[in-house]
Amino acid sequence: MRRPRSNEPRPLYYVDSFAGRGRYEGGEPGSPIIAMEIGQGLHDHFDGEVYFVCHDVERDEENFESLKREVNARRPVYPSVYVTNYPGTFEDHVGTILRAIPENAAALYFLDPWGYQNINMVIRLLERRYDEVTVTFMSSFWNLFLGEETKASLHDENFGTTQWRELLDSPRHQQDLVKFYGRQIQHQAWEKLGLDEAYIYPIDVDFGDRDQDIYNLIHASRSPRARLAMEDAVSGATRVLKQDSP
Repeated sequence: MRRPRSNEPRPLYYVDSFAGRGRYEGGEPGSPIIAMEIGQGLHDHFDGEVYFVCHDVERDEENFESLKREVNARRPVYPSVYVTNYPGTFEDHVGTILRAIPENAAALYFLDPWGYQNINMVIRLLERRYDEVTVTFMSSFWNLFLGEETKASLHDENFGTTQWRELLDSPRHQQDLVKFYGRQIQHQAWEKLGLDEAYIYPIDVDFGDRDQDIYNLIHASRSPRARLAMEDAVSGATRVLKQDSP
């Protein structure tokens, strides 16, 4: 039985810190367009009780112009989705975006794989009760340069500790890096925010023909239900991919 309709539609917020071109050169839709499609689908499914508000950030000028064109072309198709595009980096606009999203609103953030792996940014977002954060953690990149002394200060900054050096003797550098990053999110969430629980779900991105993952997605949330929902979503997607494989 459907719950009673609320007086006002509920906004759901989606923030893409590396939105890209909007559509790949091969014609496939990128994450901003997929988000618009999902947002319109949710709006229709729940009879207008929810709607999507998207904040898309793209630093490359050429990609940003393409993003604007693609989003504008889809606005008539997804009229109940509201999109704001930002040229530059997520760091340039994070203050503006946070002011545009009410503190008690549900928001999902995708963080840039290069510039914003810094755990401080994850903690800043988790300060809000209903924020969820998914980080593209370039585990193979960090694994490649783990032992280079010239990268040590970068690792110190991104992990927020020097304890990553203890991984240098591990035979499973890459896998241990992913676990360590997740534990550091939990530790700093407790240390800086006083959170007893921060729920972390690392997702392997498996390319099948490679011995190791190129990167991992790390989902962070203050809600155990959100953690379980993400696990179910990944499990369902994995089943579909296996079924579609030749």
